[in-house]
Amino acid sequence: MMAFPTDPLDVRTELFLSGNWIDVSGDVMVAQGVQISKPRANESSKLATAAQCRFRLRNDNQQYDPDYAGSPYYGVLGRNTPVRVGVRTARSTFSRTNANGWAQTDTGQTWLHAWNGGNGLPDFPENGGKGHHILTGAGQYRMSWLAGFQQRDVDIAATVHVPVTTVTGANLEPLNLLMRFADLGNYIMLRALVSPTGEYRIGVRYVKAGAETNLLTDLGTGITLAPTTQDVRMRVLLEGQQVRFKAWVAGTPEPYDWLGYVQSEAMPQAAGSVGIRSGVAGGNTNVPVTFDYDDLDVRSPRFFGEIASITPRNDRSDHNRWADVEAAGVFRRLQQGATPVLSTLKRAYLQAETNAPVAYWPCEDGREATSAASAIDGVDPMQITQGKINFASNGEFACSADMLALNNGTLWGVVPSYPSGAGMVRFLVSFPATGLADGEALATIHTSGDISRWRLTWHTGGALKLMWFDRAVVYVGDSGAIGFNMVDKNVLLQIDLSQQGGNIRWRIATLEPGAGVGLTGGPGTVNGRTLGRVTDVYIGPDMDVAGVGIGHVAVQPAVTDLFDFAQQLAAYNGEEAYTRAGRLSVENGFYLGSYRGAFGQTEVWTKLGPQRPKVFLDLLEDVARADNGVFYENRGSIDGTYRTYPSLLHQDVRIAFDYTAGQLSDVPAPVNDDQALVNDFTATRTNGSSYRLTKTTGRLSTKPPQEGGVGTYDASEEFNVWVDSIAKDIAAWRLHLGTDESPRYPTVSINLANPRVAANTTLCAQVRDANIADRITIANFKPDLIDLLILGYTETLKPFEHSFTFNCRPGAAWDTATVGGVGVKADATNSTLATAITATATTFTVVTAAGSARWIDSATYGAEFPIRIKVGGEEMRVTAISGTTNTQTFTVIRSVNGITKSHAAGAAVQLARPAIVAGGVKV
Repeated sequence: MMAFPTDPLDVRTELFLSGNWIDVSGDVMVAQGVQISKPRANESSKLATAAQCRFRLRNDNQQYDPDYAGSPYYGVLGRNTPVRVGVRTARSTFSRTNANGWAQTDTGQTWLHAWNGGNGLPDFPENGGKGHHILTGAGQYRMSWLAGFQQRDVDIAATVHVPVTTVTGANLEPLNLLMRFADLGNYIMLRALVSPTGEYRIGVRYVKAGAETNLLTDLGTGITLAPTTQDVRMRVLLEGQQVRFKAWVAGTPEPYDWLGYVQSEAMPQAAGSVGIRSGVAGGNTNVPVTFDYDDLDVRSPRFFGEIASITPRNDRSDHNRWADVEAAGVFRRLQQGATPVLSTLKRAYLQAETNAPVAYWPCEDGREATSAASAIDGVDPMQITQGKINFASNGEFACSADMLALNNGTLWGVVPSYPSGAGMVRFLVSFPATGLADGEALATIHTSGDISRWRLTWHTGGALKLMWFDRAVVYVGDSGAIGFNMVDKNVLLQIDLSQQGGNIRWRIATLEPGAGVGLTGGPGTVNGRTLGRVTDVYIGPDMDVAGVGIGHVAVQPAVTDLFDFAQQLAAYNGEEAYTRAGRLSVENGFYLGSYRGAFGQTEVWTKLGPQRPKVFLDLLEDVARADNGVFYENRGSIDGTYRTYPSLLHQDVRIAFDYTAGQLSDVPAPVNDDQALVNDFTATRTNGSSYRLTKTTGRLSTKPPQEGGVGTYDASEEFNVWVDSIAKDIAAWRLHLGTDESPRYPTVSINLANPRVAANTTLCAQVRDANIADRITIANFKPDLIDLLILGYTETLKPFEHSFTFNCRPGAAWDTATVGGVGVKADATNSTLATAITATATTFTVVTAAGSARWIDSATYGAEFPIRIKVGGEEMRVTAISGTTNTQTFTVIRSVNGITKSHAAGAAVQLARPAIVAGGVKV
């Protein structure tokens, strides 16, 4: 088999049908091929837009007609059938015979081997349709990897035969799959083992400079070594900083779900080879053993999603049938509903794993409600027994949708039976600034013991009092008025009741959202009495309380800490963007991994404001807008990735194009337009203040065009951030991006079938691995290097075409300075030519305005030279600067970027690539 494009591109298209992945590649019609698009198209597109994948299937026997009862896939093929597409980049069926090392793969790659102990290459025979690793002693390993192979994101599957049915002494380590293999001391490894108990276990290791780090402790696979389970197949998927894996008995269907997952920014991000390692732990007594390997399949993941539509078609003769398939990434399904996610406090109660409420009324009902609905099946709504309740009229708590307000009305809720002995009643209360009348009752709690009524009342100055009565409603005692100062306060109010031997223990507690401490009254004791259990709750029992907001009335069977739901009560106010993105995804049944900055890099994430009830993807977009991060779908799993803001800054180049090498399909077309131009930006914190910044100098300033600017291009946006000061940083960064003078190159196209590209295997791997928000450059097209970030792309896969069109935005604005970075210098301000200079002058005088910092001089800072500056678009290399005042003499080499011209007096003098300072607030 020859490499693409001499031989056809090996595209594997699969559908998950009847519990198994079915390869339908042979039915994909080559004329249309597979078309994949991954938004965003431009800077104004939505951040979270579903990827699309389109292809056409031959349908001669109507097997791909979901409504045809004769189809083998009838009842299982249709909407949301999982789809995965990959390009096979290496495969070995081990069909050759070689006594001293594995021969070439089916796809033409050469194997390299390493070992300790044993007989050398004879321990790597290939015969009988298998590749073998022979281990002759305990503590030995064998490693095989592909020479010259480069791939960053990989999907690898292979099968191993374990030659024994009982492991003795110590572990066997078959089929350890290697990824991003640089050399024997640097790689990522899926570590599989079979222990003396017979269980197959899998973990993930990272080896750097020979030192092994455990990224994920070994997980049980559910497979136990036996005569029927000696052949096991494993699959590992590495995308970005995420590893997923699964294992199953060979010959049985591949499971849909992944067995394990780990993510770590410690993993190397450079492309590398793939391979297989075998090992025998010290102390094992099975040796010598031979592991047999078969059907190694290495792919570049291109798309993972679900069928959005499948349309059977035929021509007029009815002899030619086909089915048009459109699949979409998971974002499409997530965007279908418009139902907001649960409020943070409601989710906390409903997802409580311990002390779950036995009765819970969120009180988030609509304005026309006639009762407060229960959130627990089998529990009746809270009924209005008298007076009036104003539903959806109190929005004081970010952790809740709008709650009800009492308007001289009473609510009554019955609590189902539960074991006696304790009861904790909690509810949110919004106390008005005017307070209440002295002695007005907020709540009455009935219990089944000989103390059967507990009455909570408000008193002058915001004090609270708890009173208790016996079954004949005879007053027994009270707590006294406790100074809680419940005036103009929004709190979680908690009443604790529990049986302590022959006595009842009581306590009142309150907690304001975001507070580090709460207020408590008590605890106190009612001696010689029994509590029983809570039987029902009245809110506003005397029909005389108005203007008090009430919500989230919960009865829990045990007394627990006031701070159980402190984060949820605060609606996660102050939560970092990276944390919120991950938490939201898990809560909504969607796994969102992350792509962070380089390992060891100090990352500053934006702290966010409270999470209010909104549609899930809208909440994710709030995170990305505030943090300048990016969301996208994974290409090998039904999951997503949040790429953090720090990972976008000063990042390594993913694809380095050379225009003169004939690599690009089209001539890059620079566009100088106003699509992303913003020179007047206002950032507003949700429910907070705003910060406005305006660019008043320079080519893209708000000055009128006749005065050297472009006029005003204003924009404003709301950001859900923690404190007002963060809006200033956001406004500064948005203004920086909006006034970047770099030309836009909206699209960059390449076809991997181009012979000049296909011959460069490193470039081909870079292109396949490139993803949203990665950095690409184009050299030798313009005097300056073209620096871009990928917004999205379209991809076409046909037998003799693998083409990409990347949608891009200027990237230079994201190439921020790093402390101590090579060539990093802060730009001078207000520096100009003292006199006009000719096109050939190599010395000239520069004047820096009073009050501004002068340029460094070469006598004092010689190690910092040369310096590249730009005057009127011409780049010059400064070899020396003399003078230590604001008037200095520059000695330069002219026309570094090929521009030759004279310059007028007063022309601005600036660094060619000034340091860019990224914003970020970590309070």
